[in-house]
Amino acid sequence: MTTEENMLDPNRQKTGVVIIEVIRSNGNGDPDRGGMPRVMQQPDGEYRLLMSEFWLKRRIRDFANRTHGVSLYVARNAVPSEVQKGFKDKFKVKGKDKGEGEKAAMADLLGTFWDARVFGAPLTQFNQGRILGPMQFSMGISVLPLPDMGMEMGMTRVTGERKMETNEDGKEEDTGRRRANMGHRALIRHAVVTFPFFYSAAEGKVTGVTERDLEIFWDSLLAAVDNDKATNRTGIILRGVYAFEHRGMRTDVPTHKLLDRVKIRAREGVEYPFSWSDYELSFDGEGLPSGLDAYVIGDDKAGFDREVMREAKVAA
Repeated sequence: MTTEENMLDPNRQKTGVVIIEVIRSNGNGDPDRGGMPRVMQQPDGEYRLLMSEFWLKRRIRDFANRTHGVSLYVARNAVPSEVQKGFKDKFKVKGKDKGEGEKAAMADLLGTFWDARVFGAPLTQFNQGRILGPMQFSMGISVLPLPDMGMEMGMTRVTGERKMETNEDGKEEDTGRRRANMGHRALIRHAVVTFPFFYSAAEGKVTGVTERDLEIFWDSLLAAVDNDKATNRTGIILRGVYAFEHRGMRTDVPTHKLLDRVKIRAREGVEYPFSWSDYELSFDGEGLPSGLDAYVIGDDKAGFDREVMREAKVAA
């Protein structure tokens, strides 16, 4: 099977949408609001759930690192400025040099880190300032308004801290009592969130994206959410990926026209859906220009291989 048939050709433009269902979970809490779900108020006063694209890319990065062994530039606990300095020192680059030394250091950095080639990276120590990644996600937003702003629940743990008091001598002593540890959880009852995504073949050529890089990306995208469970996100489910691959390094059809072919709405008579079965999803893959391919990957796939993409291709 050739790369032209399975979304792995780095020289072909791609776009699509990732659909995620949130059930009694908090996929992406806002630290500025005490971890409450991120929401955006609409002109009519209703609210929609937001999920940051960085949330999704973090899961993709972690899965790619753990499963495929790729090196990450945006790694947990990494210090990017120190990483950049290491590459500059290797090629004896002084300051923000625009010469061949910085170009060589940049090429070595891109060759080392999978996520820098795919998603890009900030480069505060280089004259260029950043690497523009070919694969970009938009912020996720729920397709329908939320029935409420979410629920917040307090928790009291059986473990605790020693309760100390200062005695007459000015020393702290254990009172024999314990101070309970308190916590809280915030949940959304139900939402379906869409993340549009875009792959620029031109930028992929600049960063050096390979067929193997895209293979790792697709596998990580399809598997990352299901392999990242925690107490407050047990009900986050990847419901599907709808993708289009253009014939070459530019779009054959305007991106917004392609995304309009994927429609999600509540079933007739359902005001606030509370399960996946309360939605209707339609996809129009017909009438596309010759050579522009469409793919539908359902929620029954736990990862990527070439057979998965072959089955996902919509017949012209």
